[in-house]
Amino acid sequence: MTGNSFFKTPVPTMEEFGAKIQASIDAQTEFESGKVIGTAKRDAAINAMMLELIRLTAYVQSIADSTPAMAAQIIESAGMYVKGKGGKKAQVYEVISEETGIAGVLIAPLVLVSSTLGTMIGVKAYAVSIVGGLESGKGVLVGGLLIGVSEALTADLVVGFFGDISIGHAGFFAVGAYTVAVLTVPPGANFDSSLTQHYNYPFFVALTIGVILSGLFGFILGFPSLRLRGSYFAIVTIAYGLIIYSLITQEEELTNGTKGILLPTLKIAGQSFSGNNFFYLLYPLFLLVVYVRFNLINSFWGRTFEAIKFSEPASASCGISKRYYKVWGMIISAALAGFAGGLFVELDSYVSPNTFANTFSVEILIALIVGGVQSLAGNFIGASIMVVFPDLLNQFSEYRLLVYGVILLFVLYFLPKGTISLVAKLFPNKHNRGKHALEEGMKREFNMGTFIPHIQNESTNVLSVKDVTMKFGGLTAVNDLSFDLKSHTIHGLIGPNGCGKSTTINVLTGIYKPQQGQVLIGSENIVGLTTEVIAKKGMVRTFQNLQLFSGLTVLENVMVGLHSSYKSNLLSILLGLNSTKKEERDIKASAYHLLEFVGLEKQAFKKAGSLSYGQGRFLEIARAIATKPKVLLLDEPAAGLNHSEILSMMEMILKIKKIYIAILLVEHHMDMVMNICDEITVLNFGQKIAAGTPTEIQNHPEVMESYLGNATN
Repeated sequence: MTGNSFFKTPVPTMEEFGAKIQASIDAQTEFESGKVIGTAKRDAAINAMMLELIRLTAYVQSIADSTPAMAAQIIESAGMYVKGKGGKKAQVYEVISEETGIAGVLIAPLVLVSSTLGTMIGVKAYAVSIVGGLESGKGVLVGGLLIGVSEALTADLVVGFFGDISIGHAGFFAVGAYTVAVLTVPPGANFDSSLTQHYNYPFFVALTIGVILSGLFGFILGFPSLRLRGSYFAIVTIAYGLIIYSLITQEEELTNGTKGILLPTLKIAGQSFSGNNFFYLLYPLFLLVVYVRFNLINSFWGRTFEAIKFSEPASASCGISKRYYKVWGMIISAALAGFAGGLFVELDSYVSPNTFANTFSVEILIALIVGGVQSLAGNFIGASIMVVFPDLLNQFSEYRLLVYGVILLFVLYFLPKGTISLVAKLFPNKHNRGKHALEEGMKREFNMGTFIPHIQNESTNVLSVKDVTMKFGGLTAVNDLSFDLKSHTIHGLIGPNGCGKSTTINVLTGIYKPQQGQVLIGSENIVGLTTEVIAKKGMVRTFQNLQLFSGLTVLENVMVGLHSSYKSNLLSILLGLNSTKKEERDIKASAYHLLEFVGLEKQAFKKAGSLSYGQGRFLEIARAIATKPKVLLLDEPAAGLNHSEILSMMEMILKIKKIYIAILLVEHHMDMVMNICDEITVLNFGQKIAAGTPTEIQNHPEVMESYLGNATN
């Protein structure tokens, strides 16, 4: 090849090339086995071996300069030749990587497979490539690691923040990679090609299209399947990965089938990007992925993702649509995975279906579990382990999966939150998360009037239940129930266990759809609407069984309740505009003042899961008030509270009444009901048996007989 003093002979055939490799292996084997006796003969053997390797280095390097992936195929073919002659295929890689700096050239097209699938050539090869002066080992190692981290970051949106197991993210990665490959490959770049068209698009245009298509595939998967949880969702994602693998294998005219697609060195505006040069392009693009993800998860979108994971009923009661945010989460995750895939194919200069087998998705999942979810540092640790660790097992590749299994079991037993939890123990969070953001917002005076609904005449009905009947098969849980809740009042709903109180609450909030009757907020019938839509119309609830977002802070729990107060769109959030940051500060200040309203401001930066049961009850109420309701449904708020906490709860409910929020109180604690309620409805066996003021209810004979007498006792 021109410009290379070591290689003046014509390009050898593959058989000649394999024979030269075999000669080098034989020379090395003879030397290492001790058959060469004497300094002169030993030096001659070494010189012969090195001469062959230098010639091969020049040959392969000349090819790698134009099409790096072709060099990988040549070495692979030589390995098969040696194996066919009775030798060991691995010796080809060993000789080249350990004895010459050619490893820096050869690893470039191979390392990305190793960074994702765990089949790397060896740590020695990296060292040799750098010491050998070919300057690509560092860029390739770092490049592979950055893309590995990007893979983990994208999958973490689904696995970490939604708590769903995705074993099909390789499919999204493949869509981005193949889109870039198909749209950028020029004519004549592939021998034995089945490609029928060559688009030759600019890289960034192809990358943009790849991101869009990956997001579209995320929507196609997410919309029908995100109602599933656990193993059911995992099975669907496995099927998705297999479908993508099948498509790119069989559509040969588009993808070149199992032969894959070779790409020339990436050029942008006449500048070539290979080796370390590509790292300079990759690094800012990697930072872009990190920046977008950081903005997303630290916004109300990120809190919404976590709220859905911790409690779907509670998130719905805050006006959050699980389907909407889960589908968008899948779209964003898939789009970012496609982005990483587009970078992968340019760094590797070659793409084939085998890269995107489901084992790829499994290794991404392992990286998340080992490193720790919901953490950039955890993602980095996990990806680093999955990129570097296979090298340590290079001589024991048949045991690699066994070792992975042992590591997983160790992490799950002793570090269930991943290795990042060790870092957290060394540098504990003092619950100051978000404190700095309050400083500016706290300067303004807070007005609880922000949460006061439109003030109506006290005689106006804000909630009307008319002739509601709810049946479960042959069982009638609620029969022909009617009552009205007036503005600025507290209405009690009492009765013995099993009388239909909880069923009534579930009907009012859209969990159950009654067979007959109407539920009116003002004059609008809400029967048939979902819980989140009903919450947006002004009726929210607390729960008999405490429902907190335990992994979020107390302050963040209330901020989830303020979900409908956010006006920023997704694009402004991803870009991190100043307007979104200001809005976030204002929301945090409002949430903090709501905690002051219920007496939990000192707990603001603690995890909600660390609160006492009584504090959790007050936090639920603060979160409900944050939604700015017209009607607040309290489902046994005194359950589990001690006497002093019950008195505090009574005071709290009366404070809420003063800000013109109508309250429907379901409660067994009769002292509370009789002291704070304006009206009471009594149920028994799903039937209303009495309604009136507390005094009237206390003197009602049927109530005394069926319930109140026993409750008093």
